[in-house]
Amino acid sequence: MSYLEGIRIDFETVDMITRLSLIESLEGIDKDIAALEEKNNMPGHSPHISYLKDHEKEDLKDDLKYREALVVVIGYFSTTDQMAEIESEVGE
Repeated sequence: MSYLEGIRIDFETVDMITRLSLIESLEGIDKDIAALEEKNNMPGHSPHISYLKDHEKEDLKDDLKYREALVVVIGYFSTTDQMAEIESEVGE
């Protein structure tokens, strides 16, 4: 038995749902990146020393790669105008 049996949805709606979910993920990962960067760049500390633990450094590196991938995939589901808006909002 399929719970979605008989439900019809057009491609544009699926694209919009997917795009909005990806944008929500982008906003979340941006917050994670900002928190790690803030911890690493604490005021009054040397900019030449990393204050992140090894696993946090790895998390930051992975989060930055994931963010890049999200932007690429969001671009697939967005128009040029929509991407310009997203880039201005997230500082791309």
